[in-house]
Amino acid sequence: MENILPLLDPKIAPEKVILCYSPSHEDDANMQRDFCLNKGLEVEMLALSQKHQLGCLQERFLHLDVKPSECALNLSCGSKLMCLAAYEFLDDDIFRFCVEKDHLFPISEPGAFDYYDLDNQIKLEDYFALHGWEVQSLVRTKTVHHDELMDELFERVDDFEKAIGLLNKLANDADDDGVLNMRHRRKFNEQQLELMGKLYTANLLTYYDSNSVTFSDQEAVDFCRGFWIEDAAYLAMKQLNVQDCAISVEIRNEQGIKNEIDAAFLHENQLYLMECKTAHLAREGKGTQTLYKMDTLVDYAGLHTKGILASYRPLEDFDIRRAHDLGITIIQGTALKNFASHLNKIIEVS
Repeated sequence: MENILPLLDPKIAPEKVILCYSPSHEDDANMQRDFCLNKGLEVEMLALSQKHQLGCLQERFLHLDVKPSECALNLSCGSKLMCLAAYEFLDDDIFRFCVEKDHLFPISEPGAFDYYDLDNQIKLEDYFALHGWEVQSLVRTKTVHHDELMDELFERVDDFEKAIGLLNKLANDADDDGVLNMRHRRKFNEQQLELMGKLYTANLLTYYDSNSVTFSDQEAVDFCRGFWIEDAAYLAMKQLNVQDCAISVEIRNEQGIKNEIDAAFLHENQLYLMECKTAHLAREGKGTQTLYKMDTLVDYAGLHTKGILASYRPLEDFDIRRAHDLGITIIQGTALKNFASHLNKIIEVS
């Protein structure tokens, strides 16, 4: 990321980029090259095969046909010897700098200014592309409008958590079968009936009785399958005024591997990935599966990615411990009433 951020700032906007790389980072360099080309930048590649020998590195830099007065050197990445070779090869007057997060710090002229605040131009599509993933689809808007209902569901987790589990099942079965009417084998209990009544009032159901429901349309089915918690995540992310955010993100790499991410946002060029669950994750190891999926996605998406699990139903203690071991933050149960505040705390400590 430190290589790319200055290139996207409109006040810097270089005409050409020279990417210097070692063999072990050739794949990363190629991804950065492709990204730069897609942004309309001219790119030259310089392979540094003997990265542990200063003399060989200096010799490789002699192959560059550059005018130092027209260059700037980014020393944010690469081995110490690579940076030293580049530093010594180029003219003393060249501007040298490094990047941390979204700040550019001068090295050759440290007294010129403290730092330059880079324009945050990276979007989710850019971030994933730089890590070998193509965004197939995403949603940058709230898909449903039932704020009062969502607020009450968060307020009364203890009352509705089991009823939500049944609702998930009915909605998922309806989605699988392509129908709107579903019948349960048992009569609804008091909490389930109360929940169905609230869904009916919100026009998500057109009918319900002691053991059956009729969803109003496919959007209502999706809401009841658990999409409502993704909408809650989207509202929370927008409250934080983050750099970019989306829900229902689908990505694909060159090998054809696909992944779905419930919610994602960028803040100060750091990626946060979120899984949003209303199901009972303690059953059949679903909590463990979800956590390991998140851990894999975080590894795919780069060193500075943070994982967050938002679960309507409280997790078991062993899943909470596992999440801690994996560096995944959990927001669960009634804590979701203050979704945005909890996200803000996660950002502050990152």
